[in-house]
Amino acid sequence: MKNLYKKILAFGYDKKFNKIDTKRVTILNALCFYWGLLLVLLIFNHIFNTGNITAAFMNTVTLIGAISVLALQYHKKYKLATFLFFYLAFQSTFSLSNIISQGKSIEYFYIIMPPLALLFSSNKYFTTSILVISYLLFIIPNKINPIYPEEMLLSDIPVLVLFLIFYILINFFLKLNTKNELILEQKQKELEDLNEFQSQFFINISHEIRTPLTLINGHIDNIEDPKLKYNIKKQSSKIEQIVDDVIDLSKIKSSNFELNIKPTDIVELANKIQLSFEPLFNRKGIYFKFTKPKYSIITDIDSIFTERALNNIMSNALKFTEKNQTIIFKIEKAHNEVSLIISDTGIGISEDDLTKICNRFYQAKNDINKAGGSGIGLAFSKEIVNLSGGELYIKSELDKGSTFSIYLPISKQLAAINHYQPEHSACKIANIGNNSANNNLTNVLIVDDSFEMREYLKSLLHQYNLTEAQDGYEALDILKNNNTDLIITDYMMPKMDGFELIKSIQKLNYDIPTLMLTAVSDNKSKLKVLRLGIEDYINKPFEKEELLIRVNNIISNNKKRVEYINLQEEENKQEEHERPKNTEWVSKVIEYIEDNSNNPDLKQIDLILNFNISKSAFYRKIKIETGLTPVKFIREVKLNKARLLLEQDNGYLIKQVALEVGFRSTSYFTKIYQEHFGVKPENL
Repeated sequence: MKNLYKKILAFGYDKKFNKIDTKRVTILNALCFYWGLLLVLLIFNHIFNTGNITAAFMNTVTLIGAISVLALQYHKKYKLATFLFFYLAFQSTFSLSNIISQGKSIEYFYIIMPPLALLFSSNKYFTTSILVISYLLFIIPNKINPIYPEEMLLSDIPVLVLFLIFYILINFFLKLNTKNELILEQKQKELEDLNEFQSQFFINISHEIRTPLTLINGHIDNIEDPKLKYNIKKQSSKIEQIVDDVIDLSKIKSSNFELNIKPTDIVELANKIQLSFEPLFNRKGIYFKFTKPKYSIITDIDSIFTERALNNIMSNALKFTEKNQTIIFKIEKAHNEVSLIISDTGIGISEDDLTKICNRFYQAKNDINKAGGSGIGLAFSKEIVNLSGGELYIKSELDKGSTFSIYLPISKQLAAINHYQPEHSACKIANIGNNSANNNLTNVLIVDDSFEMREYLKSLLHQYNLTEAQDGYEALDILKNNNTDLIITDYMMPKMDGFELIKSIQKLNYDIPTLMLTAVSDNKSKLKVLRLGIEDYINKPFEKEELLIRVNNIISNNKKRVEYINLQEEENKQEEHERPKNTEWVSKVIEYIEDNSNNPDLKQIDLILNFNISKSAFYRKIKIETGLTPVKFIREVKLNKARLLLEQDNGYLIKQVALEVGFRSTSYFTKIYQEHFGVKPENL
């Protein structure tokens, strides 16, 4: 019944409505709904109690009219619905006061008609007409057919004054309310703009900090003193971590941030967290107890962000719990929700700190926090839980421990759900290869507004033929007059940034592979450039070995792809015309691999069966688009997803990522990851 009522209130709702229009539609729906219920009761009363068939008939007609108003609202015929509502209101009031229930002062209902008109319309002619009609219907019938003695009714002038007082007062308060709502909307818009500016500010600051960090890290290798080298590297990593922490929370507060909600087995997710943290608890000498149900519990969440939220809480428990103390992780199901409870016997939280502990950048005053921390972990966790439709509660007592309780609604889509893979909307891998190259003849264009960065990249890529540009416009001029095999471009540049440069290159039909260097860490920006079809991107700061390996991979893959395309063109001259359609098909294959990436037994045959294609056709399509064999292509997609998972959360444990992309052995995953990207996964 509750859901039905909500649906009826939403009849005719349009996302384009402002607050006033939304209220008008909702209130009219509510009035018709309750009026309809009242009419049903009156009809039954007249039929079974009073025996007044005439009254029952007239109320039935009015009930049909009220339902018609709702139907008109549903079909977005708002003006017609409003006119019909007032016609029914006048007709019903007139019938009751002059025919069915004479002498019971029902005429005074006419007084509320003009205020209702003001509520449902801003048209002065309409509202004034309702005022005049209401006044005339109040006084004229009694003059024609006196129902009340003259002393019982007010004279015409006092009645008019009464109507006008109600009309003017309601009109005044409505205008005042509308004015205040417009001010509030303006203030809200200003806050949203400020929040958007704040997020962009953090992104820009990130770019400014990460570029010099890249240069610092690049020169660290020239330091001979191993201890000094280690200390500088350590401090550089701390700066990078602080930047990432601040960016992380700014993304959540962004107005366009959205979770990728989908049904997920929360028990399976908890298993991953337990496997990740248990060795850490054992190493510190903490007794850890994990209690879970034997069956799956499906919740509608973004598995990646929820896992990070739980990791933050579990990391806090590890941080603030001493040796020989206890941490308990418990999952319970009750009614329509599941609870995840993490309790410890650590140092606890004071009563003063407890009310502020989930505020951004707030840290409780204790000896452990003096050693460092950003103060955003719990704020991040609470935001994620709330956005998932859940609640986070904290109970704590100083020197006795803390209990964090997360309550999440159980999914309504419970049918035949056995396995749902964590997937984020930013984890789509675009084209993995493009164009030709030969190591001895490869022409590389470096596009970056920083002179120091260009010099650093030139020192790393000295084995190639190098050309440089300081912005997108200069790069386009170079491309017109020079053969280019690879473009390495920065994301944020003056005049024309990397994103616009890639779009311009595509409009000119240049088939040149691109590697993006970016300090932008938000998934939305990464997805934005990946969708354009770039080969790869590297986050600043990066390791020089990582850059060299990725450049070599792109060049190698492009060479194989072009050689294969040339071979196919000799056999089939129409192959090139099929490539746009083939590119779209490969994107679907990538999405399928990502969705099933944690399956360690995922093989080429699984994709062939899913896409209903022959083995030879499958091989040919993949090879043309990427230059890779299907086996290597599957591994490439998995490794790219692993990289995105690690970049989304620096606290992501390697074992979790390995399992997430279908590698049973963490050591093997680490080995091939390093071979592919040039860095160990824990160094991201």
